[in-house]
Amino acid sequence: MYKDIKRLLIYLTFSFGLSFLWFAITIPQGKSWNDISYDMQNFISLGMLFPTIAHIFTRILTKEGFSISGQNSIRLGINLSDKKWTCFLLAFFLPWLYIEAGNLIDFLFCNDLFDPQYYITLGMEKR
Repeated sequence: MYKDIKRLLIYLTFSFGLSFLWFAITIPQGKSWNDISYDMQNFISLGMLFPTIAHIFTRILTKEGFSISGQNSIRLGINLSDKKWTCFLLAFFLPWLYIEAGNLIDFLFCNDLFDPQYYITLGMEKR
């Protein structure tokens, strides 16, 4: 139990610490997101990789390693020989399916609210 709390605290410290530091350094003060150039937005967005980096740091510091099978494996106990992996797939895809079902219901029952020109007026540039 104590070992798990230690791992969690190490992960959260790295994850939030690195992310907050990155965003504090890279986001220009006094500007909104739309005032920043497209390339700078992409550069700032690299900060979203820090939770993954924090996971790697945590596994190195706690000496868990990167084994594929076993007690502390990266696969999180997913074994393809049993049916447990279907729960992980459902957890991954169900939120997306709920969103798409909501979009379908919205389109079917409120078709007059659907405006395809809206996406053109957003001013998204093709790159």
